[in-house]
Amino acid sequence: MTTLALAPVLTTTAASAITSTTATSGGNITSDGGSAVTVRGVCWGTTTNPTTAGSKTSDASGSGSFTSAITGLTPGVTYYIRAYATNSIGTAYGNEVTAATTAVLPVLTTTAASAITSSTATSGGNISSDGGSQHAAFAGAPPRILQQQAQKLQMLLAQAVLRVRLRD
Repeated sequence: MTTLALAPVLTTTAASAITSTTATSGGNITSDGGSAVTVRGVCWGTTTNPTTAGSKTSDASGSGSFTSAITGLTPGVTYYIRAYATNSIGTAYGNEVTAATTAVLPVLTTTAASAITSSTATSGGNISSDGGSQHAAFAGAPPRILQQQAQKLQMLLAQAVLRVRLRD
């Protein structure tokens, strides 16, 4: 009697040790389907149901539990993660879990106040890093719109810093 192989059966481990650019996940392969697992790991992306066609790890072979280090993530973004296992039948995926990377604070410098009077002063500032966060409101916006929004943000931040300095 010949036994036919099946796809592997596996689950995805909850994401942990999440930072602004890394996370840890993995999986548990409870059945190889009757054919050896030749590669296993996790795949991830910013939309649901990520596959091995996108970002992935390759964490050896075989059944059982494994851990994967996920790197190269963007701060302030939610990622969808699935464990995968490949045998002679094909690739199977575990359940989907999510991980939201932590945001990084923007870097802002201000210029010294000048033309100071009893009620006004002139100052400015520069945003040298937005912290790497991706804001959905501007996703896909033309560069001109993004530049205008960045200029508005720079003005608002500079005005806020100036108000605080004048109060002190």
